[in-house]
Amino acid sequence: MAKKTSTAGPLVIDYTTQGVNLLPASARAAEELRILRSKLFLGMVVFAAILALVCGYSVIAETQAKHAVDLASDESDRLQGELERYADISALKSDITQAETAVRAGMGTEITWVDLIAKIEAALPAEGTITSFSATGTTPMDGNGFTATSPLATQGIGSIEFTMQLSSLPDTAAWLEALNGIPGFMDAVFGSATLTTGDDGGPSYYTVSSSVVINVEALSRAYLEDAS
Repeated sequence: MAKKTSTAGPLVIDYTTQGVNLLPASARAAEELRILRSKLFLGMVVFAAILALVCGYSVIAETQAKHAVDLASDESDRLQGELERYADISALKSDITQAETAVRAGMGTEITWVDLIAKIEAALPAEGTITSFSATGTTPMDGNGFTATSPLATQGIGSIEFTMQLSSLPDTAAWLEALNGIPGFMDAVFGSATLTTGDDGGPSYYTVSSSVVINVEALSRAYLEDAS
């Protein structure tokens, strides 16, 4: 049987990469332990540094938070001082508001009677004069307690009954229409007419009575908030 011949090349040994560790096993273990301790120490140093940074950040954050609380407390004390400083002004403002409210409530039903009588005189027929009148109005306590003089009239806030002297009887329809056309007036009523003969041959004249109901348009509104 023929022998097989190897076709591999010659064996080459590189002596630069070969070595023999002559240290005993205990020395190698000690060296490995030293390296491990070095790594553990380095890890502890890094951990301590991180822990120090975290603690430092916590201290800074706590300091900033305390500073913010102190600032808020100081601002609160300042505002409280301002409130105490202007306490009298606030009380005065409240008193003024109450007084204004009382004036509006007390004077809310104010009617300028002189102006209304002047409007009636302006609507009188020619050569007519008002000889007497009586006016009735409501007060803040009355509410809707006013009752119209005529049972057919609409309830308003007041009324005017007046007597006028005329040289001739007026056109009743035209006269009532003229009264109702005055702002603040409604439900005018023709009362009575009496002929009076003049003394010593003087001219005769008619004494005519009439009345009119006053509505909210007659209010002066001088003390109302929305008065223009």
